[in-house]
Amino acid sequence: MIDIYIFVLISFILVLTFFVGRWIEQRHWDKLTQKEQLLSGIMVSDMKSLPPNWKATNAQLVSGQVVLGNDYFRSLCAAWRKIFGGKMIGYERLLSRARREATVRMLQQASQLNANVVWNVRYTTANIGNKDESSSNFFGVEVYAYGTAMTISDVNNSIRSNSVENPSSFETQAQQQTDR
Repeated sequence: MIDIYIFVLISFILVLTFFVGRWIEQRHWDKLTQKEQLLSGIMVSDMKSLPPNWKATNAQLVSGQVVLGNDYFRSLCAAWRKIFGGKMIGYERLLSRARREATVRMLQQASQLNANVVWNVRYTTANIGNKDESSSNFFGVEVYAYGTAMTISDVNNSIRSNSVENPSSFETQAQQQTDR
């Protein structure tokens, strides 16, 4: 009889942690969306060079770093996926949240510098867990985002002059430079 109570208790705890974990994750997604909307005025690009007609001032390196842990329930589901194959959705969501959080932190730093553009954005990741490759202990992930924050004077007009409708767009100018 005690075995049934223990089984029910453990099942209840697992179900409770699943729903509490989902609720915490959803709150994090909502907060990220709000922060991203507040920082949406800062342009982000992974391109190495600026368009030729842009004049940058106050260029400075900005970065954002986050370490997110994985919950036990997701690790358990990922272990099953490891055995049977398929997408590890729990880890994908964890990496996506970490990437977005690192980007938000980088943009907050750029905002403090009054930058309106972050250029040449790059990401690095690291797994946090056992050093033993054969072990499946995965505790979390670190994501580090970095780029060059700068102020572009009258960036909105620069963007309009680089639009697709304009034949002298950035792509066209870049192509002309490579043809020379």
